[in-house]
Amino acid sequence: ILRVSIGCRMLAEAAGLPPHQVELIRYASMMHDIGKIGVADRILLKPMKLTPDEFEEIKTHCQYGVDIIGDHPADVTQMARDIAYTHHECWDGKGYPRGLQGEAIPIVGRITAIIDVYDALTTTRSYRGAMSHEEALARMSETSHWWRREIFEAFMRTVGVLEALAA
Repeated sequence: ILRVSIGCRMLAEAAGLPPHQVELIRYASMMHDIGKIGVADRILLKPMKLTPDEFEEIKTHCQYGVDIIGDHPADVTQMARDIAYTHHECWDGKGYPRGLQGEAIPIVGRITAIIDVYDALTTTRSYRGAMSHEEALARMSETSHWWRREIFEAFMRTVGVLEALAA
């Protein structure tokens, strides 16, 4: 959670978000996966590839997150909701849960998506070991169509700091 929070703050700053939003994303991004408490542990902790049905269940964590966070008017809560709902959407429209495309995805969701993927690739998971920094960047470069080019370029300029945090 801390790596994602710090990474989102750094990337938001590098992407040129106003200081108020940079500070908000630092806290709001910590709740990006809160909806996973609604997904069965047998799926979250499965040590092998998910079946198509299990992957469909994983996708529900975005809506669960929105439901858990609720509709409080505080800025941080509203941003957390946007992040929880959109951090798996892709620039090319092939993400989930709604298949949003391009500018329809809030920038805070786009920022969190990049940082979340980097964190997921560089940390050990129940189904695989951690990738090296170089392997993760190579994989992310192969899928750079998932993100807006300018934000991905900002990520590439700041990712060295994230590598140091993961060490």
